[in-house]
Amino acid sequence: MADIIEGLVSVIIPVYNRPKQIVEAVESVLTQTYEKYEIIVVDDGSNDETPDVLKSLESLHQGTVRIFRKKKGGPGRAREHGRVHAKGEFVQYLDSDDILLPEKFRLQIQKLHEHQDAEICYGKTRYRNRQGQTDNSPIKATGEEREFLFPKLLVDRWWDTSTPLFKRSIIDKCGPWTSLKNEEDWEYEARMARFSPKLVYCNEFVSETRDTDDNRLCRDEKNLLRKFRHRSLAHRLIVSYAIDSSVDLRSFEMRHMAKDLFLLGRQCAAVGLKKESIKLVKCSKKISKNKEDGWKYCLFDISATFLGYQLAGKLFSKLDKIRTSV
Repeated sequence: MADIIEGLVSVIIPVYNRPKQIVEAVESVLTQTYEKYEIIVVDDGSNDETPDVLKSLESLHQGTVRIFRKKKGGPGRAREHGRVHAKGEFVQYLDSDDILLPEKFRLQIQKLHEHQDAEICYGKTRYRNRQGQTDNSPIKATGEEREFLFPKLLVDRWWDTSTPLFKRSIIDKCGPWTSLKNEEDWEYEARMARFSPKLVYCNEFVSETRDTDDNRLCRDEKNLLRKFRHRSLAHRLIVSYAIDSSVDLRSFEMRHMAKDLFLLGRQCAAVGLKKESIKLVKCSKKISKNKEDGWKYCLFDISATFLGYQLAGKLFSKLDKIRTSV
């Protein structure tokens, strides 16, 4: 990475085919009350008018907005392209369809200065739907104060990309983004959690998650097999980081992850990903300390042996739907 400039915030925004939203995302940075920042936009192979829009932004805001273009490789690789060019003491990741609220940097940097041992500051994030209506209650768990990422991060990714502001120190420890195209952000933050970075909470709304279009990888049904492969790897990596961090296998969060792994293993089996299914179920068994789940593993193994993994996965998926609908 580039040499650090003290006090500078490096804002890294990956974008793919979002000409209108990227302008709004960049403008939300330009209106920050804290004025020492750089904006790094990485065009991940857009094939619409987005490149032209980015050229205009760079021309209008020379010295502040820097544009990079690369072949399409997913948001993780795009963020990594931005990360290696970042010069800031602080790093802000931002999705191209979301926005930052004007006081975000000022409030969060102030908190990080007040708490020198903290490496991440987060605040509340609100949600805006496609009709433009805002829900002023904090999304996920961004309204709750926590000291560390683990173990809660095993249950879910309890904030959005725009929520935290990172010190460069934890970014450097974490290292490069992977080529994962699904759950790459969850894996990245779980890798951070291995180092037990201390969090500091800012009890203010700092960003906004917007549901603007269907151009999201999480909704990509065309590449279903790739999606499950990447989710499988991300889940197993997250578990390995938790084990490295000595998260208690008997904790609620680890038991929840064991069930999540087993569910994803059955889903992978149902779409024909036998190898991924075997790895996920094996990983689930490894961390499960609930003896009552033993018969479920046994039943699935027997079904997979006699029916084949895909048919067993489809059968269990139907049973799962029936059980959840009751």
